[in-house]
Amino acid sequence: MQENESEMKLQRFQELAKAELSGAIASEKAAHIEKIAEANLNVRYFLEMDVLPLFLLIRGLKFFFNGIFSCSEQKYLVCIFVFFFFLILGDI
Repeated sequence: MQENESEMKLQRFQELAKAELSGAIASEKAAHIEKIAEANLNVRYFLEMDVLPLFLLIRGLKFFFNGIFSCSEQKYLVCIFVFFFFLILGDI
């Protein structure tokens, strides 16, 4: 009788542990999906803004200057090129 009762308690404990683990996994998956959705929203917002050409210009300049100038010189040159880029376009 005690063995049967012990087995039932053990089985109940295992079921509760499985349910708790399933809940934790579901919670982690939901958090991950939420982060992905937020990232997609941020990307969409970024693409809808007019900053994409600027971003691509800066990335291209950094790639071009990579290996030619030091990191601090690269930042300085990129700022100068972006300034003149907008000056030529008349946005400044």
